[in-house]
Amino acid sequence: MIRSTLLRYTNYNYWANETLVKMIDKSINEEKLDTTIISSFPSLRKTVYHIWDAEHIWIKRLNGESLLDWPSKSFNGKFSSGMDKMLLNSKSFIEFVERSSDEELSIPFTYLNTEGKSFSNPIWEAVLHCMNHSTYHRGQVVTMMRQLAIENIPSTDYITYSRVGK
Repeated sequence: MIRSTLLRYTNYNYWANETLVKMIDKSINEEKLDTTIISSFPSLRKTVYHIWDAEHIWIKRLNGESLLDWPSKSFNGKFSSGMDKMLLNSKSFIEFVERSSDEELSIPFTYLNTEGKSFSNPIWEAVLHCMNHSTYHRGQVVTMMRQLAIENIPSTDYITYSRVGK
């Protein structure tokens, strides 16, 4: 049951990230990406990069590597290249869950946070946390897009994903 639920969530996460990336790609120019907006992160770019960073760090942790830094910190490429990397991370979560059993997903694993402090959680909790974290920040991205006068923003709700037959 754990595995099947996490497969739904990881596939949903990929779909939702891809949906927003496509919308941003067709609707937002570089200037709007960096417009200051009061939120958890000061711009649309930084908020989307935070989703990328968190998913990257968590998939690395799940694969036994604790990072003390995030990928966007040293990234100087085009926004679209960063989004390709983010979607690869999202796909990696699907692949991780696909090759895991319920029993394996229930095993606690130990990792270091970015400050070097050690924690231990069952694998399924970390996966669910990361998917929930991305959902939270995608909601901020939608709010920021509305503040930038972007219209026709697609829904990335889980129920929308379920309705489109994914």
